[in-house]
Amino acid sequence: MWSIDFHQDKQPKYRQIADHIKVLIDQQELTPKDKLPTHRDLAQQLNVTVGTITRAYGEAERRGLVQARVGAGTFVLSQQSSQKHSFIIAAEPKQVAQDNQLLADFSFNFPVRDDRTPALKAAFESLLSQPEQLNLLLEYQPEQGALSQRETFLPWLHARGIEANVEQVFFTNGGQNAILLALMAVAKSGDTVLTEGLTFPGIKSACYHLNLNLKGVEYDDEGLCPIAFTQACITHRPVAVYCTPTLHNPSTTTMSQTRRAQIMAICQQYQVWLIEDDVNGLLSELSPPACASIAPQQTIYIGSTSKVLAGGLRLGYMHVPECLIAKFKEAIRASCWMVNPMIIAIVCHWIQSGYAAQLLQQQQALLARRHKLAQQYLSPYLQDCSLKGMHVWLNLPEYWRSQAFVQATEQYKIALRGCEVFAVGQFSGPHGVRVAISNEPDIRKVEQGLSVLKQLLKIGPQAPEAIL
Repeated sequence: MWSIDFHQDKQPKYRQIADHIKVLIDQQELTPKDKLPTHRDLAQQLNVTVGTITRAYGEAERRGLVQARVGAGTFVLSQQSSQKHSFIIAAEPKQVAQDNQLLADFSFNFPVRDDRTPALKAAFESLLSQPEQLNLLLEYQPEQGALSQRETFLPWLHARGIEANVEQVFFTNGGQNAILLALMAVAKSGDTVLTEGLTFPGIKSACYHLNLNLKGVEYDDEGLCPIAFTQACITHRPVAVYCTPTLHNPSTTTMSQTRRAQIMAICQQYQVWLIEDDVNGLLSELSPPACASIAPQQTIYIGSTSKVLAGGLRLGYMHVPECLIAKFKEAIRASCWMVNPMIIAIVCHWIQSGYAAQLLQQQQALLARRHKLAQQYLSPYLQDCSLKGMHVWLNLPEYWRSQAFVQATEQYKIALRGCEVFAVGQFSGPHGVRVAISNEPDIRKVEQGLSVLKQLLKIGPQAPEAIL
């Protein structure tokens, strides 16, 4: 079974071993739950180093073929489990594909739809009234964005407690692009990145495409557990940890200031970069200051206009450690050269004119109304959260499994996301579902959908065919 002729392939030996594992699985010589040989035993069989086997098993895990369990060994995953490693962020529910008529769409964390026409019209009129400035916006700009535009965003960073230096500010094509740039700047192929055990699927996708090993860390009602995080730093020697300290996606947890200080101290002790996803930070006036306010030279801070103003703008912004400025410039040149200066100009006009603050307040009011409905219908099952974001997390009763609940909601034309979508590897998190209450445009459908969820939670898996 474990015979490989390394001379027939020019690939590195660890990749050949990972390919061989795939062949053994395809030929059913290895089946789900089979335990692979220990690193030392297989190294002796193949006459390679233990380090080569470690890289090979890591590559196989990255491909979704196997799973390493601390203290137990490495095991073959089932095909269904390995599909979680395909990093499909938002597959359409079956019901959507059938008739595209949902009772309520709770699947995506998109802002509540609002009329931004007056703000957009004002921005266009302002730009058109300044032909010279408008033509400058059509020229190539510095990788970071124009200095005047970066200065306009400083108050937003100050609002999150960050003593921002304009030279350390970068614009990005949204938050997802910012995550990718951060990983490109600090990690190389084969490196390990940590994150919460349930996390934003976008980080899974980015790590997959950059050939990085993503490991899930235990978290609690305040986010990353310091003890588990410390142990993961010792065991995996990560280059970075990605986390969402404010309104975590999907659990809605928010780190206290004390917990943030603990996590930053661990990052500094083990020289781990913190990639702080703070795209929800401005949604609540009660949000604690960002982690970047504690240790700015250890933190890559990510903000975005997508959640607070409009998703279609695709404009993110970052504050990066001074020592990484050159790395980020290289990453931007390699990926997109620069962010569209016209889009940045629109948002800068909104900030300077007060439209941004107005749109943010409107979004907060719309979210508050939806959270009130969620409390009305789902209060016993909601994860406790004093901040109001774009989604809620339902802790399911013991008689419901996440996947079964999602399938049940599809029967009633309701789309939402189960915990499996957010799990890193085989992380065993709480059985729950994310309900993105911001996504459905029609408030009446929001209430109808929440009412159905309430009844499904109460009745259990044997619910009758029609609840409405």
